[in-house]
Amino acid sequence: MYKTIGILGGMGAEATADVYLKIISLFQTKKKAILDSDFPEFIINSIPLHIVENNLDEQKAITMLTKGCKLIESAGADFIIISCNAAHKFIEPLRKSVKIPILSIPEEVAKVIKKDNREKILVLAAEYTVENHLYEKVFSDYGLEIYYPSTDEQKATNHVILSVISGNKSLADKKRLIDIILKNSPGINGVILGCTELSLVLKREDIAFPLYDTSNILAEAAFNSASEK
Repeated sequence: MYKTIGILGGMGAEATADVYLKIISLFQTKKKAILDSDFPEFIINSIPLHIVENNLDEQKAITMLTKGCKLIESAGADFIIISCNAAHKFIEPLRKSVKIPILSIPEEVAKVIKKDNREKILVLAAEYTVENHLYEKVFSDYGLEIYYPSTDEQKATNHVILSVISGNKSLADKKRLIDIILKNSPGINGVILGCTELSLVLKREDIAFPLYDTSNILAEAAFNSASEK
């Protein structure tokens, strides 16, 4: 009834589980899924690769991620989503390594923001995502401007991400993110939670400012792709 969803995850593991649960929730609410047989098939490959700080062995990363995508494809997935923003640094070689589509978080986020008629966007993300300009490469094609927090704010953001990976989600971390957003709010009209770990700390209802949760957007994209005939 639905296409088989492949998830290249593990970066981090809890954020991958969160994306999976959000897709499940969409089938419950939008497709009225009740029985186990009402859901699509999932193939999840959890890769133990840490991509937060900008000190990654990129050749090793490509090797691990390529192997992960090929395993998902060979298991029968119809398409792949990558539940880590930073891993999208390698999306083009990964797309070339398999014959099935791989959805892109930055591309899906850009579509949503463009539809909302917003142009100046603050990106809160892991150091690796920021330093490699992963959002600029896509957003420039959509006429969108990217802004980043200060060096100290980036360190604070990384601290939150590492806390979540270790299983700690605190009100103090939520406040850190809210303070960064409010401090940068003049001159921007939207904020991207550009790391799926951040989605586990800050929710849309926590702040009265346009917040684009990449975990939610990726789940929506996966739901739509799986539902296509």
